[in-house]
Amino acid sequence: MKIFVSVTAGGVILNKKKQICLVNDKSIRISSWSLPKGRIKKGESLIETARREIYEETGLKDLSLIEKLGVIRRPSNVFSLIEKEIHIFLFKSVETKLNPLPGNILGNTSAQWFSFDDAISRITSNKDKEFLRSKRNEIFKKIR
Repeated sequence: MKIFVSVTAGGVILNKKKQICLVNDKSIRISSWSLPKGRIKKGESLIETARREIYEETGLKDLSLIEKLGVIRRPSNVFSLIEKEIHIFLFKSVETKLNPLPGNILGNTSAQWFSFDDAISRITSNKDKEFLRSKRNEIFKKIR
C-alpha cells in the first residue's frame, strides 16, 4: 500500500511571558491540540508556509524567526495512508491577542497561550509532544 507524504510547515511561537501558542482543531470528531501548521502552497518556501499558516490559525503577524527547530515525521491524525513531514520553526512574538482568521478552511480552529508544561500536556500527537519536550532546552536558550 502506497503512503502519501504531506509536507507541512509551522512553528513554536513564544510570547513575552514565554508561553507557547497552540491551536485547537475542532473540525474532526475529537478536539485536537497542536502547534500551528499547514500544507505548502505552490511556489511557497517552508518559512513562508509557516508564517502564513501561523497567521491564518492564530492571527499573529509580528513574528521574529529565531531558527528552524527540526522536522517531525508521523502518521496523519485523520487519514491512515498519509504520513506528515512537519517542518517546525521557532518564533517569538510581542503580540498577545490571538484571533484566528474566519476564512480558515477548517472553520473550527481556536488558539490559546499555554505554559510550556501545559502545552506538552495538551498536544494530542505523542510524536509532537516528544519533539517539543526534546527541544525544551534549545528553545529557552534561544528565547531570553
